Amino acid sequence: MQRRLSALLGPAEYKSFIGNLDPATDLAEQQGILHVAGNAPHRGGEEEAILLVDVENDTIEVFIRHKTTIVRAWAENNRLVLLPRDVITRLKSWPSASLTQALAGLQQAARRKAL
Repeated sequence: MQRRLSALLGPAEYKSFIGNLDPATDLAEQQGILHVAGNAPHRGGEEEAILLVDVENDTIEVFIRHKTTIVRAWAENNRLVLLPRDVITRLKSWPSASLTQALAGLQQAARRKAL
């Protein structure tokens, strides 16, 4: 998983992801998707991360929130992962414009892959 995440995110974002995921929630499963989320210590909700693992489709997807307002998202092989209810609930507290832009980027990449 470390190798795949590092390849997906690149060295700098991988380091941010790991920092933002500590401490992390317990690994959970909903609708066949494994997920974990975290909030960097002493950062008051401004540095967060979410990891989604679609085991059936062998795909990982990552969301990182930086400095309260920046949201970035990555998906392996430009495939989208179904967002579990718990993840949707958590994302509702993230900045909506940045989240919408990040989700749109994932969808565009998935459409390009499908062509």
